Amino acid sequence: MDKEFQYITAYELAEREKKMAKPQEKKEAGKERAEKSERTEIAVIQPTEFEIMDRRDEEQILKELQGAYLDEFVYSFRLGNRDIVGLSWAGVKEIARKMGNISIKEIKVDETEKSYRVLAKAEDEVRRITMFGVAEQSKKMRLGDGREIDDVFALNKALSKAQRNAIRSVIPELMIKTMMQQFLEQQKK
Repeated sequence: MDKEFQYITAYELAEREKKMAKPQEKKEAGKERAEKSERTEIAVIQPTEFEIMDRRDEEQILKELQGAYLDEFVYSFRLGNRDIVGLSWAGVKEIARKMGNISIKEIKVDETEKSYRVLAKAEDEVRRITMFGVAEQSKKMRLGDGREIDDVFALNKALSKAQRNAIRSVIPELMIKTMMQQFLEQQKK
């Protein structure tokens, strides 16, 4: 029998392992992994910093849809031997609110068989700068166990990501740097 390969990111592998918290479950999972390894090998793909931040933004988008208050404005994590710091979806929105002059002027949605593609147009009304942001989101979502299911929030995710990208592009980099430092100081407190 030919072996199959299942490609997952290191992040997904870590999430799988976190779910196996109880000692008995770990033993059973180890047996299952050994049985599966005869027919399936797991190839771990190291995610990029952008993939990790994008996944964390997806988590924020889903929490926001459920009515949660978002207070993680900056992501910081270690990837390999580098410290990564980036602005989250909540952080982008917070800076736009504080600036008070950024708005989304137009949204275009294109649906394909497998995904949604969204184009968002943001404008800084004071500086008269217009930029675009795009996002594509698969209609399928891979679960921690490797199964794929329909993602009922795929359009919401694509829309939020396109807006994030458009808004982020009209915020001055100096403002982003300054606000990220403030957000990090607040997180420490």
